[in-house]
Amino acid sequence: MDEKEISTQYCNLPDDKVKLYGTYTTRPEGFIDVLLSRLVLSSEEAHRLLGHVKTHRGTSMGGREHHAARNEAISISPGHVSFKYFDSDLRNRDEFEGGVGIFVPLPKLLEHDPINFMHTSGIGDLGMYDVTKENIEEAAHRARKEGKLKDTGFGYVFEIMLYAEGEYRKWTNFPRIDLEDSEVIAALPESMKKQIYNDITERQAYYQKLFDRLQEPEIREKGWNVFDDRDIFYPDETEALLERMLEPFDEERINLLWYDDRNLEVALHRISITT
Repeated sequence: MDEKEISTQYCNLPDDKVKLYGTYTTRPEGFIDVLLSRLVLSSEEAHRLLGHVKTHRGTSMGGREHHAARNEAISISPGHVSFKYFDSDLRNRDEFEGGVGIFVPLPKLLEHDPINFMHTSGIGDLGMYDVTKENIEEAAHRARKEGKLKDTGFGYVFEIMLYAEGEYRKWTNFPRIDLEDSEVIAALPESMKKQIYNDITERQAYYQKLFDRLQEPEIREKGWNVFDDRDIFYPDETEALLERMLEPFDEERINLLWYDDRNLEVALHRISITT
């Protein structure tokens, strides 16, 4: 099917013929950490464990990273792709090419607790604060069939927030999405495959240096460390994550989708109508 036919079917097929996925989109440099860790982390937890990182929330929309830009939640776009998280310089959807991201079946995401929703567009016949766990799937399907389940780049259509547990700045359990779950899909353009593998090799070499630094006795005695402008305040937790990220990258451990469509959203629509 070509892109036009995919788009037509995505809008016109009945609800039971379209599988809605929630999508997490980020920039390629941040996606390398996702692939190596086999985890999607909130930007707050990523910063806590890896220091200064460019994440989905941290600096993904441009500007200098600061605590106010980080988020203890993982934000998910149901049934559409928030393309500005891939490239904040894109002016509109027509310019969107490529893109990397994670697809998770919507019902699986709705199992998370605590969870919240944002809705600022009014589509799907719901008011701004009326989205709930019980009605978001129906509303997203309604918007899909109206041809309105798409991000314009100027505001959210629907957004699902997978929250951390605990009080503000005293969180106990951060949300995570496990890529080793067979239902979770990591989508990447086939044209970037060589570059992705080169980036993986370079990133692992970099993290090996950080891992080795954390083994130095004075670092353990000090309890914290600064490495290449990264503040490491939880060396034991950082070391555990780095051990995971330094394992040989194995495509068989995660559900990789190397797509050849024009962009991530077309790939999303294709898999939604064929699975």
